[in-house]
Amino acid sequence: TMQNCAGGVTPWGTWLSCEEYVNNKNSSQVSHGYVFEVDPRNPSLESPRPLKKLGRFNHEAVAFDKFNNAYLTEDRSDGLIYKFVSNSPNNLKDGELFALKVKDQKDSRNWEQPLTKLQKPYEIEWVKIEDYDPDEDTVRQEGVSKGATVFARPEGIIADNESVYICCTSGGYLKKGQIFKINPTSSQESLL
Repeated sequence: TMQNCAGGVTPWGTWLSCEEYVNNKNSSQVSHGYVFEVDPRNPSLESPRPLKKLGRFNHEAVAFDKFNNAYLTEDRSDGLIYKFVSNSPNNLKDGELFALKVKDQKDSRNWEQPLTKLQKPYEIEWVKIEDYDPDEDTVRQEGVSKGATVFARPEGIIADNESVYICCTSGGYLKKGQIFKINPTSSQESLL
């Protein structure tokens, strides 16, 4: 693996290590930009196996909601926030990847003007990422083309029993950071 970043713990006690580097696929080299699952209880060394369904992009960190959905951050100045919905419990090998779309908000960064208001709840939805393992670094472009909202370097992420909290390192007018909260439900979700 290469240039691994924050990652995060799964509800079943394994660790996810996230690559914050994407290269173009080439048959003469290893492809990067994936998430890897490590079991710290396993005393033997394992070969790295990428969890390709979690996407191929500049991963930073991951956290899980109370429904065991994985939320992933993309450390870029025009990064997206992703959600992975697994097809089976405690297994990240198969499922679907989505990008966050805030209703009526294409850009949450607030660099030029305050488009995203403080303490205002926003309705959200998730747009499906079809090409989760592209040859080039294009997952973000697919999400944006489908209406996903751009964030300013989404990095840190943590969850409790009610919400998922995301830190965007360079968001806001002064580019000193923003914190967003997602309130996951089984149907309607919101962002604050």
